[in-house]
Amino acid sequence: MKKFFLLFALCLTIGATKLSAVDNLYVYGNAMGDGIASDICSWNTDKAPLMYAEGNDVFTFTAYFAAGDTEFKFITTPNEDVTYYNAAGKTDVLDLAAGGKLSTNGEGDPKFKMAEAGWYKITCDLQAMTIKAEKKDNGDEQPIRYQHLFMVGSATLGGWTESNGYRMDYQGNRLYAADVYLGEGTFKVALNQNKNFDNNYYFFRDATDANKVSRYYNVDNQWSITESGTYRVAINLADSSISITKQDFSGNLYMVGDAVSGGWDANSVPMMNQDGNVFTYTGWIEADKEFKFLVVRDLIWDNVMQLVNAAGETGYLTDGQANLKAAVNVKENGVEVNDDKFKLPAESGSGNYRVTCDLNAMTVKVEKVAYQETHIQHAALYMVGTATPDNEQAETFPEKAVKLVSNEDNTYSAQGVELKEGVFKLLTACDLGWSTTHLHPDAADNGKISTDGTDDRKWTISEAGVYDITANLADSTITITKQEEGPGTSFEAVSADHDVRIVSNQGALEVFLPGQAARIDLFDATGRVVASVPEADGYALVGNGLHPGIYVLRMTLDGKTLSQKALVK
Repeated sequence: MKKFFLLFALCLTIGATKLSAVDNLYVYGNAMGDGIASDICSWNTDKAPLMYAEGNDVFTFTAYFAAGDTEFKFITTPNEDVTYYNAAGKTDVLDLAAGGKLSTNGEGDPKFKMAEAGWYKITCDLQAMTIKAEKKDNGDEQPIRYQHLFMVGSATLGGWTESNGYRMDYQGNRLYAADVYLGEGTFKVALNQNKNFDNNYYFFRDATDANKVSRYYNVDNQWSITESGTYRVAINLADSSISITKQDFSGNLYMVGDAVSGGWDANSVPMMNQDGNVFTYTGWIEADKEFKFLVVRDLIWDNVMQLVNAAGETGYLTDGQANLKAAVNVKENGVEVNDDKFKLPAESGSGNYRVTCDLNAMTVKVEKVAYQETHIQHAALYMVGTATPDNEQAETFPEKAVKLVSNEDNTYSAQGVELKEGVFKLLTACDLGWSTTHLHPDAADNGKISTDGTDDRKWTISEAGVYDITANLADSTITITKQEEGPGTSFEAVSADHDVRIVSNQGALEVFLPGQAARIDLFDATGRVVASVPEADGYALVGNGLHPGIYVLRMTLDGKTLSQKALVK
């Protein structure tokens, strides 16, 4: 009998504990003026704001609601495959004192309305199927989860044109961030791009703490930028904090245009090689045709940073050089502005060129290289597979794919790569997952490269060791050479430019410097930082127990960045 009562009590407990109704809830309708919808009348599910999850199926949302003929209800996902939470009964004004009832019975599509426009905190309890609204004096109360925030001001590339606000993306946990180029000037942060500077829709610098955001708008406090450059701007609405951190450019850079391989197809254009704030690419450029530089593989988005001709018009490079200007890609009356591109003069001739974008100096330099036999298309190749550290995980290509660097003659090499028994193939990009060109062994000749990936053929490494790999795209051949093992442990490299001596001995690198280095970073063949020395005066020991292979030391000396290869045996 006792066991029966225990089981009965357990069943009651399970029956009384309701599982979570939904993971997310969104406010949907044309009543909101909260700064998320493109205007006050929005029945676009993609723009429905996400409510804050309080737990136990309770969701809240603070926003400005209009009155009159405007209405709202709730949805579970911001797309067409949704569950609707409607009003129970008919469309009617929400009683602030008594609240209302929710229903998933959408017959007649009943919705909620506000009797008076203003700021309200909405609370939906999906366990009790109730809704309450509490009138607020303003929108200061958090939490509010916006889908995006937008930086507007003289310091931003979009200036004070509100529709050109630079988008800060939601990172989760009420954090919004953007890597953005800022000039000297000021900015504030909008909740919406289309509110005509209605201060209800802005975050301002807190009057007493510049590291805090505030919705108090009686004083138009803005943040100031005194030095142009790339910044990481992050706003955390959990504690109303803002951080503005100057940094090296943290994204990719792509060369795009009818002058280069891939043309205007953003997913096919070359990604440039990065060394700090300097980006390079060696490839075929058509003379008298246009090109510019993108920071994302996208030619459709508005308000995305690009690098264009600082002359303010499309024009030819003088002596192969020009100044860059950071700008946002926007359209006005259907016409793209800030679209000033570069061209090589016809007399320069089409050919293979080395392109260098220096984001420190904001310059571009184009130099013809010696090799002109075939078109060079790619900045680098990337080796992936079970024989390599990446183990065929597409999401880790940027960090783990083994990079074959361009030799500027349509060959690509990686030296001193430690491979396991397994297989590999080559990709032409590392930022597109599997959605890029794959290079396979030819079906009839393993020493040949083919883009015919029938059966997803791969090269095989049958014996683990240290290998040198060179892919020659001029004649579609590949060489895979295992390095001879031996007792040699000493290797010395000397940089003539800066009188830096590097000695490899017993799995470590000794670096002898002519003075003080602000920082030394050691990169392996995959581009990962494997050791760092924050500061060195004359000498530094970098790394310990390093695997055999080729490494790159990046050092900051006298304010300049120096990169030097070193071999560890």
